[in-house]
Amino acid sequence: MRSAAFIVDAVRADITNLVVSGINYRPAAANKAELDAVFTRNDFEFIELLNIGSSRIDLSGVAFVGGIDFRFGDGAFGALSLTPGQRVLVVEDEAAFAFRYGPPAGAVIAGVYGGNLDNDGEQLILHAADLGIIRDFTYNDAMPWPTSADGGGFSLVLIAPDTNPDHTAPLSWRSSVGSGGSPGSGNATSFSSDPGDDDNGDGLSNFLQYGFGGVSGRDSFPQSSLDSYVVANDLLKRLRKRGLKSAAKRFLAVLDGSDALEKALLMHYPTAILQRCQIHKERNLRSYLSKRHHGELTRLFGQLRKAQGKQASREAYRAISDFLEDKNSAALASLQEAGEDQLTALQSLGIPATLNRSLLSTNIIENFILNIRRRMSRVHRWRTATKGEKETMADRYLVVGLTYAQRAFRRTHGYNDLDKLVQALNKD
Repeated sequence: MRSAAFIVDAVRADITNLVVSGINYRPAAANKAELDAVFTRNDFEFIELLNIGSSRIDLSGVAFVGGIDFRFGDGAFGALSLTPGQRVLVVEDEAAFAFRYGPPAGAVIAGVYGGNLDNDGEQLILHAADLGIIRDFTYNDAMPWPTSADGGGFSLVLIAPDTNPDHTAPLSWRSSVGSGGSPGSGNATSFSSDPGDDDNGDGLSNFLQYGFGGVSGRDSFPQSSLDSYVVANDLLKRLRKRGLKSAAKRFLAVLDGSDALEKALLMHYPTAILQRCQIHKERNLRSYLSKRHHGELTRLFGQLRKAQGKQASREAYRAISDFLEDKNSAALASLQEAGEDQLTALQSLGIPATLNRSLLSTNIIENFILNIRRRMSRVHRWRTATKGEKETMADRYLVVGLTYAQRAFRRTHGYNDLDKLVQALNKD
């Protein structure tokens, strides 16, 4: 029989406030001092969690039940809580971790887990105290997952964790700035250049390059997320300067849920129609539900994607809402966060359903980026342009990547009805 301790003035940990922020599944090989201390590379594994909520959260009863075995509250700390923004670590070997990293800044080590992290990737399942799913995802060591986390000692780091990104999506993850990561901290470096300058002359401001993980003439910057309003705004300003404009009175923008990008879009294009990616939202909702409900959720989202017109699409949305109401309150809140208006924005224009397949998700651009990454993932040296050269090596590799990606281009499903979309966007 288990006993339980609870934290006063704390809310329960759940999918809305707790993320897996870092995974070091294949640490760097042990150096001589570590080998002399009888440690092996697997001893340095760790997983980091982060409280992204606005309140203290109680981890009592939270448990990893897939991939590794660990239950919070069973270790020396007993009941454990996290303040907003605080991180906690579970490790393979506490002595090995202390030998390599020392005390983690701003975080606590909750204990040692059972099992070990698979170098080839595996499913990780994190349960809440009430046995609801907090996280259920499978990391991998192959593209499109960051490959430098496999063998180079780098950690997998969740991008923009405060936005509660989809853990199942490879593009939600990046490699740590340095080998070994920085367990217990945000794994970022300071920005010291003039944000408006373009030190390496590649057409991107230093700050925008910082946001995309590039290198300026003065600083090497970590890969970061587009989920920064400053970065998103800078990107759109440059796109407008280069002539980006709509073929109609209004833009149609399909987003994956980035608040920063949405805010920047509406600042530059106040009349834009915003459609939330239905595939991302379905994946997100699946993570809240037990597997026995996944089939029905898939069926209901299938009906939503097939719906034509405002009335039919909103009826399909309400069917999903009714289904979630007595299944999981957090899932219902996530659906309502996206909202009826944005999840059915395209269909509410009254255009033919033939365009739904291509324009109700962000798959078009994500597949394009993925194909480029496959061609460029092994490139590690980006030589800048020398005297007399106009293009950098990055430019050349990007052109090659674009050329290969172009081979996979296909006509948009329902392309014959694109004129009807333009007509709908031209209406006031």
